[in-house]
Amino acid sequence: MKNVLIFLILVFGAESVSSHTLELSEITITPSAPTTQDAVNVQVGFFGGPFVKTHSHSVVGNLVKVNMVQDGLDLAPNPPHIFVEEVDSLPEGSYEFTIEVKAFYHNETHVFTESFDVSVSPSLYSIPSGSVVSILALIAFIGLIASRTQITRRSSTFRQQAGSTGPGSARPLN
Repeated sequence: MKNVLIFLILVFGAESVSSHTLELSEITITPSAPTTQDAVNVQVGFFGGPFVKTHSHSVVGNLVKVNMVQDGLDLAPNPPHIFVEEVDSLPEGSYEFTIEVKAFYHNETHVFTESFDVSVSPSLYSIPSGSVVSILALIAFIGLIASRTQITRRSSTFRQQAGSTGPGSARPLN
């Protein structure tokens, strides 16, 4: 019984000590070089602690502010986990992303803030690969190549049968 009590004290004591700090494994913005058509995601990796329940983002001018609060399910000790906030696509330009993560442990608020600069480049407009126009254009192109190849093959065969050595060459009649 004494050993079990010591074990429980160590486990809950370690959990209490580790939960007084807000530790993030990594903050990543994907894609790293977004275009105006890409959805931009902010990924935050947590070493543990409660899961993120409350989250939001706002875009004001060239400032993107992402807020996350670790106020979700807590089955302490929680395993490492990742939370993703989807910001959607942004117009061309340079943006400052400010990510703020809050956690509440034992009536204390812990805040972690980090900023990143991200440039969004224009994307080239292309016809979607599955559109009717692109499929018809592809069929026409394949048909043109096939008919051109067939005509060339037939004229080459005709020249060989006639004994011609090339365009404009004539063979004397006997």
